[in-house]
Amino acid sequence: MKLFIFCLLILTIFNESFADISCPDDWLDCGNGNCVAYLWRCDGGNDCGNFKDEEGCENGIPPKTCDEDQFQCLEDGHCIPQRWHCDGQHDCEDGSDESKCGNDTNCHGFRCKDNHCIPLHWKCDGQTDCPDASDEEQCPKKKLCPDTEFTCSNGTCLDRKLVCDGKKDCPDASDEGEHCNDICANATCSQKCRLTPAGPECYCDDGYKLQTDNKSCSDVNECLNEGFCSQECTNLIGSYNCSCKEGYDLVNNTCRASGSEPLLLYSTLEEIRAIYLRSKRFFPVHKAIFKMASVDADPLESKVYWIEVSNKSSVYSVRIDGTGFSVVLNNGLMVPEDIAVDYVARNLYFTDSGLKQILACKMDGSMCHTLHNTNMDKPRAIALDPPEGLLYWTDWGNRTSGIYRSGMDGSRRATLVSQNVAWPNGLAVDHTTNRLFWADAQLQTIEYITLDGTTRKVVIKDEVFHPYSLAVFEDNLYWSDWNTFTLDTCNKFTGHKMNVVTRGNGKHIMGVHVYHPVTARTSSNPCWSNSCSHMCLIAPLNGHRCACPPGFSLDSNGLKCLINHNFPMLLVNDETSIYHIRPGAVGSIAAVELPTTHIDLIGRLAYDFKSKTLFATDLKRPAIYKINMTTMIRSDLVVNHVVAPEGLAFDSASQNLYWVDSSKGTVEVVSIATSHTTIIVVDLSKPMDIALVPNIGKMFISTMGDDPSITMYDMDGKNAKLFNSIIGTPRSLAVHPSASLLYWADPKAETIFSIDYLKPTSESTVLKSRVGNVMSIAVSEKYLYWTDSKHHVLYYLKHNTSHYHTISLPGINGGPVSRKVAYAVAPVVKRSGDLNCADNNGGCSYLCLASPEGRSCTCPIGMELAKDGMLCIEKDCTSNEFRCSQGGKKCVPREFMCDGIKDCDDGSDEKCEKEPPLRCPGNDFRCSNGHCILASWKCDSRDDCGDNSDEIDCPLPVNCSKSQFTCPGGECIPLLWRCDGESDCTDSSDEKDCHKTACDEETEIRCDHGQCIPKSWACDGASDCFDSTDEQNCTASPKTCGAEQFQCGDETCIDKILVCDKRSDCEDGSDEKDCPRKFTLLKFSN
Repeated sequence: MKLFIFCLLILTIFNESFADISCPDDWLDCGNGNCVAYLWRCDGGNDCGNFKDEEGCENGIPPKTCDEDQFQCLEDGHCIPQRWHCDGQHDCEDGSDESKCGNDTNCHGFRCKDNHCIPLHWKCDGQTDCPDASDEEQCPKKKLCPDTEFTCSNGTCLDRKLVCDGKKDCPDASDEGEHCNDICANATCSQKCRLTPAGPECYCDDGYKLQTDNKSCSDVNECLNEGFCSQECTNLIGSYNCSCKEGYDLVNNTCRASGSEPLLLYSTLEEIRAIYLRSKRFFPVHKAIFKMASVDADPLESKVYWIEVSNKSSVYSVRIDGTGFSVVLNNGLMVPEDIAVDYVARNLYFTDSGLKQILACKMDGSMCHTLHNTNMDKPRAIALDPPEGLLYWTDWGNRTSGIYRSGMDGSRRATLVSQNVAWPNGLAVDHTTNRLFWADAQLQTIEYITLDGTTRKVVIKDEVFHPYSLAVFEDNLYWSDWNTFTLDTCNKFTGHKMNVVTRGNGKHIMGVHVYHPVTARTSSNPCWSNSCSHMCLIAPLNGHRCACPPGFSLDSNGLKCLINHNFPMLLVNDETSIYHIRPGAVGSIAAVELPTTHIDLIGRLAYDFKSKTLFATDLKRPAIYKINMTTMIRSDLVVNHVVAPEGLAFDSASQNLYWVDSSKGTVEVVSIATSHTTIIVVDLSKPMDIALVPNIGKMFISTMGDDPSITMYDMDGKNAKLFNSIIGTPRSLAVHPSASLLYWADPKAETIFSIDYLKPTSESTVLKSRVGNVMSIAVSEKYLYWTDSKHHVLYYLKHNTSHYHTISLPGINGGPVSRKVAYAVAPVVKRSGDLNCADNNGGCSYLCLASPEGRSCTCPIGMELAKDGMLCIEKDCTSNEFRCSQGGKKCVPREFMCDGIKDCDDGSDEKCEKEPPLRCPGNDFRCSNGHCILASWKCDSRDDCGDNSDEIDCPLPVNCSKSQFTCPGGECIPLLWRCDGESDCTDSSDEKDCHKTACDEETEIRCDHGQCIPKSWACDGASDCFDSTDEQNCTASPKTCGAEQFQCGDETCIDKILVCDKRSDCEDGSDEKDCPRKFTLLKFSN
């Protein structure tokens, strides 16, 4: 198809002789002046407008009945909008929609004799608007005839040559009279005289008008008549001169774009189509993946850009010939409304009513900058004027409805229109007349205001019903109307010459844009030689400004973007790289790799806002490093006594770093202030993660040994309390920043749970199921984040909602990856008790740890607290302990000797006759990435290591389970991974012959790519198919929520307790709208 479209374009661009003559041989002639691509022949749609493209086709049995708001054609059973019935235009092939109309008409204006409908105020206005001219018949006598004609007493017009010629030509003979023989010489006219039944009458040459003395003539300023010339008008004595701007040719006082034929692009929900405006040739450009919205074009690269709205709204591009499809931007958008191309500085601009923002993005979508996010409710349409550096937009919120302007860099914001405006939808800048046009869907008008704000005028009223998108080109306006399912046009000066360009066949026409080189006015590029590190935006008066994506701030020179360490820090790492994720950032690259010094095998991360320090574990060395985020210099923090550091957590107030060692079965801590380390919990069975709650002095430890559990301790390792209600195998932990909620992920159950840790009797809650082999979770005030070993994305879910979003992550596709996510925000910690570690290390000589009482002093291994509870003194080694050689101050258990782990600072506990290999405790299996897992997890067809090393060199299983797919190499993988677009079998056999897959018709649906998923997952708002086909063609059946739930505007359900709590829990914020104002006294308890 793309080759076909390309040939059509070449034919059109280089052979203009077809325009205005007939359709080329490879186009279908509709017989009504339109030509359509043969691709639309017999596709079931009325693309010609008269069903010519559907004649002789077998399209199956038509529907027996149409919807209530539709009319059914008699002959073929097609359904058309009811509004098209008796509207004067034949929409049914058999014309049945215009037969037997009688007084049954959808015309609310004047109905022409041929049944066309026009606005009532066009009747008898001196201009012919009905095709049969019936609007100018039987007009009242006050109607004036043109100056070249004589007005008979009954109002009819007569050629002046027939007046006073001795013959009665007017029906009432009023063109003859006794004064027809009077002499003109007595009239003393300054220019011309003519005989009339009332006597001699003075009149003037063309370009002059008669003065009040009815004798003298003066010059007429034709330029005062709006639209007399298309663009530029010069008044001359007795004449005038019309001229055009560069790129236009003057044709009969009208300016016509030079060169190639203008192309009108428009989008339906399903595809982008194009119309050559001169030759009326229609053809397809690109099919939609989800639901298309607005469309714009880049005249420099001949590309079309458009928005598609879904649970993951995105921006795409394609060349006009249908080739070169590309995903431009797929992260962070919520409800994108409109798009505009800056063809000068090469940026894209968006309005997003969900985010309540206007954004500018790089042309490749890699990064974006928020221009406006205040005093904004429902931003809708957007238009640019790059040569002037100006941005225009509409907002239809209750308190913000209006038309606005600012610089394209966000500066100089101003309100242009705030009165008599309701739902401003379409917006278009006309550079030729310096006017800004907009369409109002509630007021049913199209208006303009001059760019200087001095003049406002209604162009057309009442004959637009629900205008959505608007474009202006040459002397015409083009707009889509949702009520009539049409794309319409009219004269931009008068509103007359209104016509339907094309109909949407009962489907909404969305975005409208006219593509022609003349629309790209020549202009210098202020950003051409800029020194901006990230983005450059055009500013008014030929200026420019550097801009940064979220999470970054400009330096003092205003040129370089630096990481803003006051923003929340969301980090994701794989084995070799660390990425800074910008939460909620819009752009195709939401993950920026940090230039960290090489770490062999990255495990876990933690962050300190106070010192701007990143902590990272190295599972290969093994060690714990600290990285200065300002200089990006790495240095050692803990290099001894570390074997398999899994969880990592930082207490900013006490300046202590905690970790669990899955091999040693310990919880350990290092003081950043004193560099001393100690072990605070021992004898754990495969501890995996740790989470801290410093404000109450508590911490949580998850273990995944023979008896998986989560235990709560004081942060000094005392007072263990087991959570009996925990189920499953908790791998990763996280705590809510302000609520008393503990979260954990179970990779085997593929589920994320939570529990209120302050309520011992509370039951765990399932937050999200079907999350795959989850590797790590993190929690912010608004969102839950997680990663899995299979997909190269970061998932995130707003609390109390079910629809998750994803951020694409860099990396090599095709293999399991042990990705971990960490979230850090500048803490505001309120310590219980009077003592804390902030001042002078809490008075402790070595380590000061948080505790429920405030603080607790502790000592390094081999030392113990003195009686004062603060000073550490040398400890005598017992018979079960070994004294280290260096200084003799450290005691370690004798079972730690010669176990391959250096517990003494000098390594004297490992000075053995034979160096033992580094190993995991007991019979545990050591993964290639350094993790230790239970031996029973080896070869269980699940990636428990995170690098799949526990599933290598496994014997062939006897049988895989019914819920698994058997790879030829013997591996068992979940059936859901079959034909999901990623290779999971070592030989990629799970992605072969996908077109042959058969699903269980009773319980499953088949994705287009071949994947089988449960029927219950279809149309649930989450894309489960690799190709997202489970979320396409979904019926809009109303969703109901439970009695104790509130239904958001997007039909998601939340608990009623979350309504009007001053926090938006619905994606659209509907839970916080129309809330009563009230004052609440809040009580806090320690």
